Amino acid sequence: MTTAPAHKIKDLPPDWAKSARAALVARVAAEAHALAALERALRHQVHQLAVQFAQVHATDRRRAADTAVGLLSRALDRMRPALANATFVGRAATRHASLIRFRAEWQIVRADVDALGLEPPADLPHLALHGPEDQAQSNLAGQSLAAAWGHQVIAAVYRWAAKDDGALVDAVLSSEAATAPRLGRVASTETSRAFTDARDEGMGWAAAEYGDSTWFPGLFKRWDATLDKRVCRVCEDLDAKVALYGADFEDGAEPGYVHVSCRCVVSTVFLPVFVPAEETVPAHDVDDESPRTPDEYFNDQPSDDEPT
Repeated sequence: MTTAPAHKIKDLPPDWAKSARAALVARVAAEAHALAALERALRHQVHQLAVQFAQVHATDRRRAADTAVGLLSRALDRMRPALANATFVGRAATRHASLIRFRAEWQIVRADVDALGLEPPADLPHLALHGPEDQAQSNLAGQSLAAAWGHQVIAAVYRWAAKDDGALVDAVLSSEAATAPRLGRVASTETSRAFTDARDEGMGWAAAEYGDSTWFPGLFKRWDATLDKRVCRVCEDLDAKVALYGADFEDGAEPGYVHVSCRCVVSTVFLPVFVPAEETVPAHDVDDESPRTPDEYFNDQPSDDEPT
């Protein structure tokens, strides 16, 4: 079986290029959904605490601040599960979007294998929309976000206590905007990781079911980075690298797990050139006027210094 973990595939066949773009778009949509869920959860809890802060007698500012912090302590007990649940909802929705894209890619694989004159694989089975890691990661995110929000409120409360003007309620209302950047980081991080987690399960199933099939050497997973002004050098370098289904990318890296707010995803590409010619129908050999070895195929791919 041929492997090429350090190689890149930049020029994709049309169907696979369209599918790769769709995976990136699906992740962005999932991130927006996850962020909206987190913002709703935070806003609800902030407004509940604001109502309580508005009822604190503020003649003695220092004593009022201490009372407010006591109210905050109880609010944190509500905030942690609220944000954890919102994160879980976002991860589950992302896994669903990821599996929709994977199912679409699998249909292209089936069609490509059938075009080689080989028996195509079965349709994709039902895969779980969430696993134990989703709840664990969501709980950790909820705790982290709640703690960060709590620190923002405490700091704002004691700043208010040190002044002679302003309303105590503003201390909690201002925390919503102050916490917003952290919500964005959690949404982008958790959606990318959930997207990859779902794909790993699907690709693991495919490797277990069809790893011995004659067409399996042509089945690769491909690293797709979001190549905009925000992309880091690490993710930009990993973009377009490939690994066989069931195998790791180079150095064990995984899309979504390179760093916080990683926006990379994994997609599928099927390359008939990797399928042994003797296993395909004669028409396939006739249509390929200049058959190439896998090394020749990758050598023909544009280098990082060449335009794509």
